[in-house]
Amino acid sequence: MTTDPGAPWAGRFARADGGSGTTRTQAVLGTPAYLSPEQASGQAAGPQSDLYSLGCVLFEMLTGAPPFSADSAVGLACRHVHDDPGPPSARRPGLSERLDQITARLLAKNPADRPTSAAAAGPGCWLRSTGTQPQSCRYWPASKRQARK
Repeated sequence: MTTDPGAPWAGRFARADGGSGTTRTQAVLGTPAYLSPEQASGQAAGPQSDLYSLGCVLFEMLTGAPPFSADSAVGLACRHVHDDPGPPSARRPGLSERLDQITARLLAKNPADRPTSAAAAGPGCWLRSTGTQPQSCRYWPASKRQARK
């Protein structure tokens, strides 16, 4: 999604199946390839769950494949809970150690080891080869995001 001035903005989306317009109790919604370990274990999802999913997307963008694969959704969920995907640079040599660190932090099994929010993850995730934050950082202010809802 983009905002009116064209700045990128990530929103939250959910799909509710069941005809009544609501989700089922204890149903897990989401794509298994991006499911956080806590969701796969039946625990509550929070902002850190979204950041885990972002880590999965980042891993796939860097390597061309998701961090885990399996023959079934249950097998894939088990891998998210128990396995370590390793650093992206192991699958695509030449990636920086900084990218490995960022990805590892987002893919931490324990939600407490991940950034507390997207805002907390943002400043540490600038992916410039110089390792410095860009001179001009523009964030879409929360007040404007609230106004669009």
